[in-house]
Amino acid sequence: TTKVAVSVGPWLALMMLAWVGFDAAPGARNEPGHLLGLSLVYALSAPVFFTLAVILVLRYPITEERHSRMRAALARRRVRREAAQPAD
Repeated sequence: TTKVAVSVGPWLALMMLAWVGFDAAPGARNEPGHLLGLSLVYALSAPVFFTLAVILVLRYPITEERHSRMRAALARRRVRREAAQPAD
């Protein structure tokens, strides 16, 4: 998840800036609308994505029972993987 965020985040930010017409080149002259777009992207993108994350988290509840089953499945997988590895 972190790698996806680190790779997609900057790309998405630059795409949003291009969409609002902001030019980040040194010496570029941006119109007031482009500067407003920069401000809106800066101010609104994080709250929008945090809100989407909250919605995802609330729609994917993990109860204590489900969490226990997931941990048990992971433990069984680890035991099988360790058993399949050749001995040194």
